[in-house]
Amino acid sequence: MKHNVRFLIALTLLACQDVAGKHVIMMHFKEYPSFSNCKPSPFANKELDSYGNHAVQRACTFFESGIASGILATYFGYIDVSDLNGNITFPREHEKPLLNLVITPRISPVMMFSKTVHHWELEAGQKVLAYVVERKEDKQTKLLFWDVQEAYPPKNNRLPLNTIIVLADPQDVYVPTGITLTNTNPQLILPDIYIKKGISRITGPLDTLNVKHFFGSVYYLQKTEDLYYVSQIAT
Repeated sequence: MKHNVRFLIALTLLACQDVAGKHVIMMHFKEYPSFSNCKPSPFANKELDSYGNHAVQRACTFFESGIASGILATYFGYIDVSDLNGNITFPREHEKPLLNLVITPRISPVMMFSKTVHHWELEAGQKVLAYVVERKEDKQTKLLFWDVQEAYPPKNNRLPLNTIIVLADPQDVYVPTGITLTNTNPQLILPDIYIKKGISRITGPLDTLNVKHFFGSVYYLQKTEDLYYVSQIAT
């Protein structure tokens, strides 16, 4: 009996280690913050603009951004949709804390075999914004931070495997550039991304993956065996 208990405890510990060892990449989408109720500032008559005229400053009420669910993204062959908390999670499939981030409404697969995707490519004529997201260390303080910088889309339109592709119109997505403090956690938690009002969520992005290669007519192969009949679906 004691041996059985010890075996169960060891098995449980191994299972926990296996789960803990699966590193992930997390993104969080928020609604783009809005401003309203702007009123002239009492200090406006003391300020001058670049032309020497009195500037009209306004005091505005700032509305905190909420969460943004239903945003589709893909990375390393995985596809996920932001949940009710605005989170997207991918299994971490590359080692270096360096990623490409691309915002575009439509991508197409380049096939390696009849049903196997080799890589994704940008489609000609589609809007696209590209960023490089890299975790760095400050030499003086030894603090780690994410550095997000805008970049050029690949000239050959080929998207590397370490690219997170957010399937949306770039004008509906705001990616803050600059630095954001982070830590040494192997679970990569990227800086927040902001989604503007009016974005086409699930219903639009589901049509943006050009995957017609995966679909075709279905036909049946049939043959007679001893004492039984076999039917197989083929594509």
